[in-house]
Amino acid sequence: MGQGYSLTTLSAGAAGIDVPELADLTYEKSLGTARFMKTIRARHKDGLVVVKVVMKPFNMQLDEYVSGLLHERKLLADVPNALPYHRILETSTNGFLIRQYMHSSLYDRMSTRPFLENIEKKWLAFQLLCAVRDCHARNIYHGDIKTENILVTSWNWLYLSDFSSSFKPTYLPEDNPADFSFFFDTSGRRTCYLAPERFLSTGSQVDTSTKVNWAMDMFSVGCVIAELFLETPIFSLSQLFKYRSEEYDPFMTHLQKIEDVDIREMVSHMIKLDPNQRYSADECLNFWRNRAFPDYFFSFLHQYMYSMTDPSAGRGPVTAGAENLGEADDRIDKVYNDFDKITYFLGYPDDQDNQTPPNSKFTLRGNLFPLHIDIPNYRHQANSAHHTVDDGTLIFLTACELLLAFAERVTDEAKLDRILPYLTVLLTDKTDLVRVSALRALTQVVSILIGFVGQANPE
Repeated sequence: MGQGYSLTTLSAGAAGIDVPELADLTYEKSLGTARFMKTIRARHKDGLVVVKVVMKPFNMQLDEYVSGLLHERKLLADVPNALPYHRILETSTNGFLIRQYMHSSLYDRMSTRPFLENIEKKWLAFQLLCAVRDCHARNIYHGDIKTENILVTSWNWLYLSDFSSSFKPTYLPEDNPADFSFFFDTSGRRTCYLAPERFLSTGSQVDTSTKVNWAMDMFSVGCVIAELFLETPIFSLSQLFKYRSEEYDPFMTHLQKIEDVDIREMVSHMIKLDPNQRYSADECLNFWRNRAFPDYFFSFLHQYMYSMTDPSAGRGPVTAGAENLGEADDRIDKVYNDFDKITYFLGYPDDQDNQTPPNSKFTLRGNLFPLHIDIPNYRHQANSAHHTVDDGTLIFLTACELLLAFAERVTDEAKLDRILPYLTVLLTDKTDLVRVSALRALTQVVSILIGFVGQANPE
């Protein structure tokens, strides 16, 4: 059997957070079963955090790694879709990496209702490419991009997290899968996102001090995007070895099932066996603009959603549960006031014939039917005649009036999965005005769904 561990290899062991330097954190539970670094969820007075802990063998010093991680954190501070470690700490016995806890990784989100629509998958793939492009522009390479290391908020803002190129090995022996399991297979799924050139055959002469490069990261990105659209990984460790020896073709077994031709073509370029044939993240974004990704992702949506997200989520102070600093209300007000701009960039057609003069007033005490949408520069009678398309509308669903306005533009499935549940919850609100607004919007959304219900229950 051989020795089960090495004294010179860092280990998670029975590491904990009971040290004076982390007195402001309270242990909650252990996350996962990784052997390299133990992952703990802890509670801070401002919210939940993730703590990665490693035990130091003997008197090993981690100064070099701490310095590299601090430099990395500084460079990533202004990257919209990156979430570096917030605290990097070394004690006499342990090393600690601490970042904000988020409830959903991309791996979790893919299997959580409401399931992702095609446009949302493209939006997440676009953000991932933006994150990798911005990191590579700063000479920061991730080294372990996979669905578990990509975090997704409830409004589908994506963060690339858990950067590890500074302390995980670049190359692994092909004939010893134990190293892969120890450093990279933290979930135990045997899914492999690593580039094939990172595995060395017996007798290979490679400078082991070589760091991860952009082509290695891009292969991992291609694997993640393929899994996002297929909802199944395209490589296990054994399949990657076969692909490396040209005995396995993921295009025939998986990629041809991706319905979007442009996405399929883009992923095929990312996972080329020859790293010199792969496109960089910037080249992918430029080449597939207006093809795989709508133009408004580039010209409007990414910048607008970032202005909505930063700094109150992801990298700024987290609002404690007992407080309400009004971030959500501010966001709703911003979308409400910017609605005409949003509809313009998303390509909504003008409804001049259905527009109501701005001086018309709709009040909850007046005539409720037919219902009207009362949004600045978008006042009109609500109806189901609008053409529903799979566009960026799903990214903006908020508040009763906005929910009603956007309901005209989304599919029936989206109305059922994304809009009605929110309105139903608001029916139990303690404020009368909120309940009336929710009932008003709910009535109109249900009326738009009549055709859908009729098809589902034919007599």
